[in-house]
Amino acid sequence: IYRFIIGESSVWEAIDSTLPSGAMIGDLKVSGNGVLYAANFQQASAGGGIERCINPSSSHLFETFNNGLYDDSTLTDICLSGNSVWSIDTTHNSLLFFKDTLSEQLSLISPADKSTVKAAVSDGEIEDILLDWEAPEGATGYRWQLSDSPNFFPSSIIAEDTTSAGSVRVDSLETGSEYYWRIRSITPLLSPWSETWSFTPRAIIEPDAPVLVSPSAGAVNIPVNAMFQWTAVEGAHSYELEISTRHDFSSPIICLTGPDALPVNAWQNTDDFAYDTTYYWRVRAVNADVTGGWSGVGVFSTGAGNTTQTSVSTDTVQPNPTQTLTSYTTVEKVATTVSTQYQTLTVTQTSQTIVPVAQSAVIPDWLYYSFGFMAFLIVVLLAAILIIVIKRR
Repeated sequence: IYRFIIGESSVWEAIDSTLPSGAMIGDLKVSGNGVLYAANFQQASAGGGIERCINPSSSHLFETFNNGLYDDSTLTDICLSGNSVWSIDTTHNSLLFFKDTLSEQLSLISPADKSTVKAAVSDGEIEDILLDWEAPEGATGYRWQLSDSPNFFPSSIIAEDTTSAGSVRVDSLETGSEYYWRIRSITPLLSPWSETWSFTPRAIIEPDAPVLVSPSAGAVNIPVNAMFQWTAVEGAHSYELEISTRHDFSSPIICLTGPDALPVNAWQNTDDFAYDTTYYWRVRAVNADVTGGWSGVGVFSTGAGNTTQTSVSTDTVQPNPTQTLTSYTTVEKVATTVSTQYQTLTVTQTSQTIVPVAQSAVIPDWLYYSFGFMAFLIVVLLAAILIIVIKRR
C-alpha cells in the first residue's frame, strides 16, 4: 500500500510495514471521516480479515480486525456506509458487516476545556483531579496522556497510562500551571486521539476552625435565650452551628448547616432552651471552596427556672358594728434581672369599712290611688259649680 499527498509528496511512500506477513491486500476504501479499510484475502487463521488505518495521511499503523470470523473465512470486497463496513466471506458464501464505533474521536467530559479546577493539596502538590470521558460502544481499553504542552512532545508528557475504566485520577500537579490532556481507545481497535483540552489546578484552602467565645466553656446559669459568639475566620462567607444535649451531637436540637448556615459569627436562640439543662455546641466555617473542620466542643448549663409566689397576710380580722370586709387590692411587682424570667408578686391585705345606710319608710300603693280619686272628685265638683253660676247670669 502506497501513499501520495498532493501538494506535499514528491514520490509514493510505502505505508504497509505493519501489515501481517504474507498479506494479500485489495479493494481499498476510505470512509467519510478518513479511515482507510482494505480486504486481506488470507484466511482468518493466517491473519486475514479487514485491515484498518485510522489516519492514513500521517500514520503507517494498520490493524487487522477479524473478530467473529471462522478460522477458514476469506474476505473479499468492501462496502462502506457511514461507520458500517460490509464484506463477503467467500468460503462460507455469506455477507458480513461490523459497525466501527471507534472510528471517531472520543468525547471528553471533565475538566472542561480551559477551566480552573479546585483540588486538595498534599505536601505542596495538587492531588486527586479526575479526568473523565464518554465511553463509546464497544471500547474495552483506553490510553490517556497528560502534558504541559498542547503538542504532546515526548519530553512534555507528564503522565500517561492505560485503563479499562471511563475515567482516571491524576496527582502531583502544580497549582497555577496549565495542563493538557487527551484520550483514545486501544481495544478492540484504535480510535483517533480526542480533542486536546486544558485545565489549571488551584489549591483548595480550607478555612481555620473558629474559636468559641460565648458561652464560655463550662459556664453555668446561662439564660435560656443566650447569645452565642465565636471568632471570625478569614475568607469565610458563612458558619455552621450545631447545639445538642448529647456530647456526640447524634441528635442536635439546633442544626444550622447548608442553606441555613449563618452569615455572621454570632447567633441568639429565639425559642429558649430548657431550664437546668446541659448543652454542647460547636461551629465550623465555610468558604467558597470547602467546609472547614469543627471547632472544639463547648459545654454550658442553663439556670433553674423561677416560680410565681403569692403571699397573703394571716392577720385575724376582728368584727365590728360597721361590717369590715377583707379584700386584696394593693399589688407590688418586684423586677427581675432577666425579662423572660417569672416575676414575684407580693400581695398586701387591706381593710375596707362599709357604713350601714338608713332606709326611708315605704308608701303603700293604695294610698297613691286614694289621693288620685279624691283629686278627680274635686275637679268634677268645681266644674259643676262653674256651670250653675254661668246659667244663673
